[in-house]
Amino acid sequence: MKQSNKEQLFNCKGWLACNRIGHLAEMHHIFNENYNTLLNTIDEIRQQCFPKEIFFSPHDRFKRHAFNFLMSATALRDNCRRIINYYKDTEIQREYEQKVKVFHCSLVSFVEGLRNYNAHVRIILPDIVKSPINSQQWDIILMTPNLLQTNFNWSTLARTYMKQYGPEINFKDLCLQYHTMIDQFYNWLYARLLAYHKEDFIAKERLIDKLGLRQELKQITSLFRN
Repeated sequence: MKQSNKEQLFNCKGWLACNRIGHLAEMHHIFNENYNTLLNTIDEIRQQCFPKEIFFSPHDRFKRHAFNFLMSATALRDNCRRIINYYKDTEIQREYEQKVKVFHCSLVSFVEGLRNYNAHVRIILPDIVKSPINSQQWDIILMTPNLLQTNFNWSTLARTYMKQYGPEINFKDLCLQYHTMIDQFYNWLYARLLAYHKEDFIAKERLIDKLGLRQELKQITSLFRN
């Protein structure tokens, strides 16, 4: 059966690649939004001097935002793996696997363990303590002895991270380090995918003009912008 003009366009390599990259970018955006919300809540707690008895509201929000941040990291990772499956036995898959080996350090392993602990055992509620640097601020920390005393099967790399940072892990520092690493990885991946599909994108634009769909696509795009 002959394909319609739109079916030809929607099934071309460039269009399919745009959809895959766009979906990954959307998941990355959600991850970034959860990260920013979490950091704002952490800063709100750190900058206010009030007794622990009235911590419930910000503490409760922190717990929720920390959970969302960890879960969105899982969603981003899983979507990335699914997308890479489209590139089986290609340069991108090989480069991706090499990058994953480099990025899978003790920090990433610890965050993955923390995420799994929150999802399958119980939600970890870090301790809020007076900052040793500024007595007018509070710090949010994870007590590693408490984590290690659980029956949870922490990976060797995750245990290495906990030993490296001692009995207290500053939760904001942890999030900053992890987010920076994740951003570096996905910025590399976007650039690599765009370069890999450069000719496909050019062919897609030519096909749009050939099929006479340029104006219709502009009208559809303007509806979403408005």
